[in-house]
Amino acid sequence: MIQISVIVPTYNRPRELRLSLEGFAAQTAPRESFEVIVIDDGSEESMESLVAEFSASTNVVFRRIGNSGPSAARNLAIDTATAPLLLLYDDDLCPLPGMISYCLEFHEEHPAESHAALLWFRPEESIRKNTLIEAVFPRMYPFPAGPANWGTFWSGSLTCKKSIFRFGRFSEEFRALEDMELEIRLRSCLDLQVNLDGRLMGLYTRPLTLAQFLGRSYQFGYYDYCLARAHPGIWVRDPSYPDGDLVNPLDLLSLMATTKSLLAKQPALGSPLFRMLQGLLSRADAHARADGWKTARDGAVPALRPH
Repeated sequence: MIQISVIVPTYNRPRELRLSLEGFAAQTAPRESFEVIVIDDGSEESMESLVAEFSASTNVVFRRIGNSGPSAARNLAIDTATAPLLLLYDDDLCPLPGMISYCLEFHEEHPAESHAALLWFRPEESIRKNTLIEAVFPRMYPFPAGPANWGTFWSGSLTCKKSIFRFGRFSEEFRALEDMELEIRLRSCLDLQVNLDGRLMGLYTRPLTLAQFLGRSYQFGYYDYCLARAHPGIWVRDPSYPDGDLVNPLDLLSLMATTKSLLAKQPALGSPLFRMLQGLLSRADAHARADGWKTARDGAVPALRPH
C-alpha cells in the first residue's frame, strides 16, 4: 500500500531529474510504500521518456502541463497524490537511500497533523568544492542551527501530512517564496511544528553560475514585495526599500565583473580573498533583490532570469 507520495515539479533539468529518480529507485523502503509524482512544468523537451525509464523500479506518475510555475505544478501533484503523507521535493536534489524510511518513521512517531520534518541536504561531492557553491550555498539554504520554527516550511525538502492542504494550496501568483506565503496562511490555521534532526537526507546536484544565483536573488526580491503586499503586518519591509545605488544597474554590472574576476582565482575557503568574495556576493545579492523589489513595486513584469 502506498503510504507516502513524493511531489517533484521539474523544468528543463533532465540531468538533475535523472539523478533524483535514481535516488528514489535506490530507496531501502519497499517500492510499494511510496510513489513519485513528477510534474513537467512545460520543459522545452518533455521529460516523459526520461521518467518512463524508471517505471520498472519505482512507482512513478508523470503529468505534463504548460509552463505555469512551481506552485501550479505542486498543486496538481497534491491533487494526484494517493497517499496520506507527502514528501515535497525539488528536482535538483538526490535522496539518500534511507530518506523514505525516515519520513515514514517520522510520521509514525509524530502522528499529529501539524507535525512536519525539514530534511537536511548538502552539495554533492562533484560540486561541493566549487568556489561559488562554497560561498553561496549557506545563503541560499539557511538551515536553522537550532529547533526549526518560522520560515522552515520549505517546499523543496519537507515531509508533511496531505490533510494540511485543506487549509490552503500554493498560490499560483508566486513563482518564488510560494512556500513562505503558504506557511503564513497555514500557521493562521494550525500550530505548525517543523522538525529538523540534522541527519543528512539528500544531496544538491545542480551546478550554479553567478548569473543563476543573482537571477534567483532577483526573483526572491520581486516576490518579497508581493509577500509584503499580501500579508501586511506579518511580512514587514520598509516600503521605501530599495534606495540609493541599489537601483543603479551599472552598480550590479560592476559588482558582477569584479566578482567573476575573484571567482576565477578560486580562493581557498576561509582565506582573506574568500571572505572578500563573500562580501562581494552579499552586495550583489542585495542589489539583485532590491532590483526585483523595485520591479514589483513599480508594477512591472519581472525580467526573464536564468533558470
